[in-house]
Amino acid sequence: MESIDYASLIQRSFLPDRKRFDAMFNDHCLLWDQRDKVGGDSYWFRETSGGFFVAVIDCTGHGVPGAFMTLIVHSLFEEAASRAAGNSPAEVLGNLNRLVKDALGQNEPGGMSDDGLDCSLCFVDTNNAAVTYAGANNPLFILEAGEVRTVKGDRCGIGYVRSDRDFVFTDHEIEHRHGMRFFMTSDGIIDQVGGAKGFPFGKRRFKEFIVEHGDLSLRGQDRMLKGVVDAYRGDEPRRDDITVLGFEI
Repeated sequence: MESIDYASLIQRSFLPDRKRFDAMFNDHCLLWDQRDKVGGDSYWFRETSGGFFVAVIDCTGHGVPGAFMTLIVHSLFEEAASRAAGNSPAEVLGNLNRLVKDALGQNEPGGMSDDGLDCSLCFVDTNNAAVTYAGANNPLFILEAGEVRTVKGDRCGIGYVRSDRDFVFTDHEIEHRHGMRFFMTSDGIIDQVGGAKGFPFGKRRFKEFIVEHGDLSLRGQDRMLKGVVDAYRGDEPRRDDITVLGFEI
């Protein structure tokens, strides 16, 4: 356990400084809760000319193997962004897909591993108050005027053997309007089973939570959401790591 505790410190050191979120977002909440102290969920942040990238990352597995993947992915994310010609999240994800496949030798079937990640990635244009989103399996949830709409990501994971090395991800340009809220999440909350019938928490309950708390500040909603999910889970075991980032610009 001492080794796990120290590994948790190492993993946390790779995470962006929360103070940078305070400076960049008008309001935000962040729930990062690893099932086994260390795990495969993470988040990433990078400032560029004209704005910044922000991502929620869900790597293969949890525990120590998942944590190893997050360290690899963080390093490769920086390289993927530096290789991009502009501020396109889709281009960054395409670069990352190739980098992960090359780094782990997963370009052909029969390799020693088949690891990768799902991801939501946004670029926030601070000059024009605009948001561009691209996703690898994971969606973006947008709250506006009391309703939540879902922008789906591409149905392709990053880095896996089965993922096309030359897959072209899709940019979704979102016209920002005052009061909009954006939410990115790993699947840890969505897939957590519980309740009287043992069903997953699901997207519907997640969106209901977003709407119900839409008039409140985002600050503190991470703790409220965790309380709601834990109550729904009841005596069921935790299934996965959990990461949720909600923000206003």
